[in-house]
Amino acid sequence: MNEFTVANPFFALLAAFAVFLSALFFTIPTGMKKKFENSGVYLALLSALGFGITAVIQKYVTDTVGIYTQQVAWSISITLSLATYLLVTRQLSKVLIGRQLDYYLGLFTGLVYLGASFFHLFSYKYLSASISFTLIQTNALWTILIGIFIFKEIDFKKHHLRVIMGFLFVLVGIATLSLAKK
Repeated sequence: MNEFTVANPFFALLAAFAVFLSALFFTIPTGMKKKFENSGVYLALLSALGFGITAVIQKYVTDTVGIYTQQVAWSISITLSLATYLLVTRQLSKVLIGRQLDYYLGLFTGLVYLGASFFHLFSYKYLSASISFTLIQTNALWTILIGIFIFKEIDFKKHHLRVIMGFLFVLVGIATLSLAKK
C-alpha cells in the first residue's frame, strides 16, 4: 500500500520534527560536558537515520514477505554483526567474563527487545511506516522519566522549564500524528 494514500507526509514530518525539538530541550550543556553532549547529539542523529532506514526496509519486507521472516532475518543479521565485531576487536574474552546478574539482565532485556520488535513489525500491518515508527519513538517519554527521576541525569528542579517544554514537544508530536492518518 502506498504511504501517501494512508498518511499525510506533512503531518508525519511535523510530528517527527516536534519529537526532535523535544530532544534539544533535554540536551542541557554544562561547562566541560558541552563538547561531549554535542558529540552525543550527532551520534544520536546518525542512529536516528539508521533506525529510520531500518524502519522503511522493515515496512517493505513485512508488507511483501511477512513479519516472521523479517524477524528471523533481523535476528540473524544482528547476531552476525555482533559476532563479527567481537572477532575483529578480539573482545570475546572480555564479554564472556561477567557477573551472573549481567547475563540475566542481558537475557531479560533481549526478551523485552524481541517483544518490542514483534509489536513494532505488527504495527506496520495496521499503520503506515511514517506514523507507526514515529509513535514507537514515544518511548522517549519513559526514557526521559527514568533518566530524570531514577538516574538523576537532569536536575529537574534547576531545569524544570526545559523538561516541561521537552515533554510538551513530545506530546505535540504524538498529537500531530493523529492528523497524519488520512
